[in-house]
Amino acid sequence: MSKSNEMIRVATQKGYSFTKEGKIINPKGKIIKGTVIKSKASSYKKFGINYKGMSRPILVHRFI
Repeated sequence: MSKSNEMIRVATQKGYSFTKEGKIINPKGKIIKGTVIKSKASSYKKFGINYKGMSRPILVHRFI
């Protein structure tokens, strides 16, 4: 399993979810703002979860 897929699995197990509009909701029910990664051609939104004592990024489009 790729690291990205593993982090998505962990986030789902921890209780993270998303709305129809594509907003990420943490296990406490609050919407997460996240950050945006910009490259020359595109932008990607990401959020982080704690896993094994470290913050791990997850791309929102892959989580959804």
